[in-house]
Amino acid sequence: MKHLFLLAAATTLSLLSANAQSDANTTVIQGAFQEFNSNGGRTGVDFHAPEATIGSPYLFDKWVKGTVVTATDTVVANPGYRFNYNKMTGVLLVTQDQQTYIALDKGSFKAFSLNDPLGNVRSFEMVRAVNPNSFVEVVTKGSKYAIYKLIKTKFKKADYRTDGLTETGDRENQYIDEFEYYVVNVSGKPASAAKFVLKRKSIKEAFGADVAKVEGYFAQHKDDDINDLFVKDLGEYLNQ
Repeated sequence: MKHLFLLAAATTLSLLSANAQSDANTTVIQGAFQEFNSNGGRTGVDFHAPEATIGSPYLFDKWVKGTVVTATDTVVANPGYRFNYNKMTGVLLVTQDQQTYIALDKGSFKAFSLNDPLGNVRSFEMVRAVNPNSFVEVVTKGSKYAIYKLIKTKFKKADYRTDGLTETGDRENQYIDEFEYYVVNVSGKPASAAKFVLKRKSIKEAFGADVAKVEGYFAQHKDDDINDLFVKDLGEYLNQ
């Protein structure tokens, strides 16, 4: 299967238009985007899944607005840029014309935020205590605890088989998302991370130092589904 998300040979490409050259942010943008690979053409990238494919390697099915925090803590917020994130490779893509795009060097930035089509802001950070090679999504972050979600996307090729009597496998190719959750005690020196699953027992073990408060929160929300929103609200409660 042809993977449209692969970038072609490395070349040098400037995304700065004549208008951007005169913008006050030009120096900041050049510093943030100084190393990258170009796809070498004007055909762009197709974020929509091919026929007979479920899911996508990309976070969104279109280019979206966003911001980038460089390795030196400079926030790059240029309204002319659009972004998308490849969940399989962990690569952040950026474009100005939605045709030609570049892949940002992971070493040049440490966080980014993307505005989804519903208006929600999804933020990602490079957290060494969780995974030194992948960006993780911020569920919530406070003075004591930060909760992150690591997204792992795998490709599963269609494997449908039939002998005329029985059928096995799937007819469609699939991009399957798997999630891992981590709590980081940001007040610790150094910060430590504990992995958990969306189960009450696992969550209590991850927040061992505050297990009494966690149990109290559970008692107040015993009928709530344990999902991202539940974990976010729990984290905000513990950070008060």
